Amino acid sequence: MCAFNEIKDMVNELDNPLYMMLFQLASTQKIQHILEVGSASGEGTTRILAKAIAGLDAQLYCLEAQPENFQALQSRYQDNPQVSVFPYLSVYPAQFPSFETIVAHREQGQSLLGKYPLKEITRWYDGEKTLAAQSPQISGIDHIKASYGIEHFDLVLLDGAEFLGVQDFEAVKGAAL
Repeated sequence: MCAFNEIKDMVNELDNPLYMMLFQLASTQKIQHILEVGSASGEGTTRILAKAIAGLDAQLYCLEAQPENFQALQSRYQDNPQVSVFPYLSVYPAQFPSFETIVAHREQGQSLLGKYPLKEITRWYDGEKTLAAQSPQISGIDHIKASYGIEHFDLVLLDGAEFLGVQDFEAVKGAAL
């Protein structure tokens, strides 16, 4: 009965188009190194990716800088040797863009942030900037590449800080997917 419930839960999860795409990519492509930036507590896309690579010759590297989320992520995957978790920002904290840069991109229509009030963006920015200031002076992406001898990741999911999209993309250029 347990196996049936697991299969039923998986079918329900894969009704989500993003989950279905990630599961198919990770389980059917020749993928060894997967990077997920912004894994949160590991309940969403992390879980789908971990299930997709179960039993395959693949490794999932997760970055989560929020301390509470990282603790939950670490606890959830501590017994899964195919999932490695790291409490770092994706890029060096010094690469965090200035607030003026964020506002300029918003005003020029170069950002989805135009949909949100400036007061809300300021609140998000202040929280992310505080986290960056408290984070180790390490680029999580560079750390993983150096530690595991990875030149390019095979699959990357960027879902990290609202203001590091450009920097994250630059750090993973060359990834297969």
